[in-house]
Amino acid sequence: MPRKFKLPLWLLLLLAACQTSLAPDQIAGLKPAKPKAGEKITITYQPAAKDAQLKEAEAITAHVLIGYEKEQPRLLELAMQKNKKLWQADFTLPGEKPLLLLYRFAAGNKIDDRGGNSWHSLVYADGKPVQGSHLTLATLLRQQEYVNFKIIGTPEQSREELEKELALYPNNAPANSLLWRLQLREKPGDSTRSAIKTTLERVYEANKDNEEAVAVLLNWFAQTDQAARAESIRNEWVTKNPKGKLALHQAMMKMGQQGDPVQRISAIEQLLANEALTEEDRESLQNLLIEEYARNDRIDQASDFLAAMDKPNAHLYNTLAWPLIENNRHLSQAVELARKGVELARRTGSDSKPSYLSQADWDNIQKDALASILDTYGLGLFKTGKTAEAEAAYAEAYAINQGESTDINARLVESYVKNGKIDKAIEVAEACLNAAKADINLIQHYRAAWIKRNGSAAGFEAQLKKLQDIGRKQAFTKLAEGRINKPAPDFTLPALAGGMVTLSEQKGKVVVVDFWATWCGPCKMSFPFLQQVYERYQKNPNVLILALNTWERETGPQREQLVRRFIQENKYSFPVLFDANHVEKYGVTGIPTKFIIDKQGQIAFQSIGFNGGEEMIQEMTAEIDLLLAE
Repeated sequence: MPRKFKLPLWLLLLLAACQTSLAPDQIAGLKPAKPKAGEKITITYQPAAKDAQLKEAEAITAHVLIGYEKEQPRLLELAMQKNKKLWQADFTLPGEKPLLLLYRFAAGNKIDDRGGNSWHSLVYADGKPVQGSHLTLATLLRQQEYVNFKIIGTPEQSREELEKELALYPNNAPANSLLWRLQLREKPGDSTRSAIKTTLERVYEANKDNEEAVAVLLNWFAQTDQAARAESIRNEWVTKNPKGKLALHQAMMKMGQQGDPVQRISAIEQLLANEALTEEDRESLQNLLIEEYARNDRIDQASDFLAAMDKPNAHLYNTLAWPLIENNRHLSQAVELARKGVELARRTGSDSKPSYLSQADWDNIQKDALASILDTYGLGLFKTGKTAEAEAAYAEAYAINQGESTDINARLVESYVKNGKIDKAIEVAEACLNAAKADINLIQHYRAAWIKRNGSAAGFEAQLKKLQDIGRKQAFTKLAEGRINKPAPDFTLPALAGGMVTLSEQKGKVVVVDFWATWCGPCKMSFPFLQQVYERYQKNPNVLILALNTWERETGPQREQLVRRFIQENKYSFPVLFDANHVEKYGVTGIPTKFIIDKQGQIAFQSIGFNGGEEMIQEMTAEIDLLLAE
């Protein structure tokens, strides 16, 4: 029997202290280093660390975002306690099947997230990461953002995490699905599909009794020339579980294909009764139903639907009221709907806050929602002749948004002019122009106010130019603050017009690289506005706009024919290149994604998605002009 040694109390205390201490230059950490669901976790922040951003903070809050297998993410806001030189807080992982933790620290409005690279930790059980933990991290390293938490990653790091997931859990359906998608992007063609087909059979066999996994795999049967089998499997599950996920998917697909508005509305109403709906799907369908009601003049039905909801919200009232007011339909009824929306927006409380949002973020969202419905209400009042009430609604929306909405700014100035408040109209218009928050409508109303005050337009153009110059300088300053400044990966790619284009040979030019595909709806919506930007700079030898076609399902001559036909039919004249997976090197996670590259070959700006044509044009031209001026 071995001899037992009893450690002295002072040494036990020292060892316990060491368990929550950090290395001298370590900013933050978790104890235990491999956290598990249900156990106490200590999060620590060391302000004395070299790169810590909250060195002099008097109070620090830890933000811990937890990702789950099925639940929505949860944000924990933990008030930390100072323990000598360290700040610490304790927590346990709530909910079922947590997969990943992201964490950062805040002192007031100042955030320490390691320069946009939040700390993270996998979740463990039995000494290894739980199923889905590596996969979740792999996904986030590609997206580089998760519910306002930023994380820096590369495609290579993401692929490494994905491979770790599959090494531990080779039959994980979502992980295999992501891998197959990447393989097809890297090497599209029959040989890749054949290899996927073989693996698919194994993964399906292991998951054939798991409806959620089968739902993930069904699309891959269709992509590997097994569409009939996919349909057979789907029908079998719909019969076996008519209220399950696959039955819901089938019903949603049929609804989406329904052209008859009466049948479409009926299909949405039936879908909303399905218990398998996620909260996110339910909100999307409610919004879609309101849009359909408005589009088909079923205003009474829409009003009854909203009145019967347990938790109606201002956004749904806005969705119904705005198109009616904008198009001068059912104005009195629409104004009343907007008024109810304003009331709802004013009394929305924290009990409606999603689990993944901080209170501060939720408060900002509610302010934006109130400003938006006030804008709708104001327009309705203005159109029904109640211009004084409209002015009050616009003024409140303007104050909430702090002049950030060019639409609200213009309508407020218009209401001041209409109500004879000329000095106020000029004051607000000039403030908006100074801040580069003015559109053509505001300028027209500003001009009208100028003439009313001065008796003519004399001097207006000079004053307008002066204010716009100030606004442009301010806009440039803000743009410079958000500049990325990282090397643009080089490429040499074939052009649709013939020949090859090499990025590194374009030094001295401002280059726009826009990744897109013919099947991508937002890409196609953005292209008319990309064409306008192209035409604006077409004669400038120092600007080059390149649309890089990527992620097409067709390959070889079929791909070229598809792209050529699309470009010709739409009469686009900007240069088009055929990407060969450089999209991965740029870390693109979704399209359209645009990169604005400076004269030195550095990525200066990046934008993802499409949020409206005028906004896109203003943003791109401001960025290009800033880089041209260097």
